[in-house]
Amino acid sequence: MDLRIVKQRKDYVEAHITHVQELDPKIVDGEIFCPHFFSLLASNEDNKEPRKIGCGGCKWQMLSYGNQLKLKEDIVNDAFTKIKKKLPELTVLSII
Repeated sequence: MDLRIVKQRKDYVEAHITHVQELDPKIVDGEIFCPHFFSLLASNEDNKEPRKIGCGGCKWQMLSYGNQLKLKEDIVNDAFTKIKKKLPELTVLSII
């Protein structure tokens, strides 16, 4: 994947995907059926900002349902990382 860094902070980096060279078959195990999928990856040649095409609802469509749940669970766990340090008894249940 080719990326263009748009924001860099001490604890994170934000980037836009400019080109997908190859999809990982272990992760991407579903079909891409929305015609707007990856349209946000293209940039407007005038100002190099990503174009706003499509609704964004198809961003997980290339994952099987099981992989979607795992990814979303990882996102939730990551969001609670700092809170878990202060409240170690906090448990985040698995997504069902």
